[in-house]
Amino acid sequence: MAGLPQFLISTQTDPYWEIPFFDAAGNPLSVEGRVFEAWIAPATSKSGVGEPVAPIKVLTFQDGLSLVPPTDGSGDQTVKNTFVHQVSRAFAQANFPRGELTADILEVVNGARRLLVPVRLRYDDPAAIRDFVADRAGVTFGAGRQPIVTPVAVAGQAGRRGSGFLSGEGPPTAADGEDGDYWIDTAADPRELYGPKGGGVWPGESEPITSKLTPELRALRDAALEASAGAAAGAQAVAADRQAVTADRQAVDIGATQVESVRQNVVAAQAQVSQDAAASAAAREAAARAKDEALQAQAAADAQRIAAQFAAGDARQYAALIGTAALDFNFDTDPSSQNDWNS
Repeated sequence: MAGLPQFLISTQTDPYWEIPFFDAAGNPLSVEGRVFEAWIAPATSKSGVGEPVAPIKVLTFQDGLSLVPPTDGSGDQTVKNTFVHQVSRAFAQANFPRGELTADILEVVNGARRLLVPVRLRYDDPAAIRDFVADRAGVTFGAGRQPIVTPVAVAGQAGRRGSGFLSGEGPPTAADGEDGDYWIDTAADPRELYGPKGGGVWPGESEPITSKLTPELRALRDAALEASAGAAAGAQAVAADRQAVTADRQAVDIGATQVESVRQNVVAAQAQVSQDAAASAAAREAAARAKDEALQAQAAADAQRIAAQFAAGDARQYAALIGTAALDFNFDTDPSSQNDWNS
């Protein structure tokens, strides 16, 4: 791989630089389909070792970083091999300190970042950059495009995984795991732990996976378990009480419903009684009127009967008198007044 890319950036221009990738034969090397970032931060060091610092800006494919075919027109233009970095002059003037900056290219794989290409920037006023004079004379100012030539794929080789715990029924075999790994025998009771593996060989002895608590810790554990059990029992009691309260509330609701039903029945019965009382009073009044009418009719009948009797008596008297008168006026042999019909 070529040396460390370095770029001169003037405070009076929009910071811009390119990094194309080529293989050993000079053909564009595609880095398409992967995720990259460019972290711009102050370049600091201590005893020759770089110190991590907070980035001023992180360029991504959505902000300031793009991947394009060779910008000089060379090679296959369908192959995207060139990183183009661009930041606005206003942002740089407001945020970039004068001097050395890093703009390292990192690849993001499964959320982890690894350094792909270290990049350095020199950001300063034109008067402080020597090459600025050459630029004014018509010579290219700085190097805005620095190719990276590598004979291998940029992706590199996958790193070795870290140590881990493996498991299976029975002790591990020589083919199981790698150096630094541990093995758990799941068929053992209690389970057995082997490891770590070293030099391609598993230890011959294992240790049971058991609790190695001191009496004090065991007492604390037992107390915690007892407290937990008490808390669980309390929770159950609270739940039972809550259920009982719910049942009582439901019973009260049912009772209230029944009371309301009885009240409505009483109201209906009172209304019926009122109607019956009104009907009874009307019936009594009608009976009284009928009785009065009967008495009046009886009195009229009695009067008619008496009148008839009087009329009959008078008729009989008239009849008798008529007969007597005939005798008195025509053939009365007794001239006394006692047998006269009109005396």
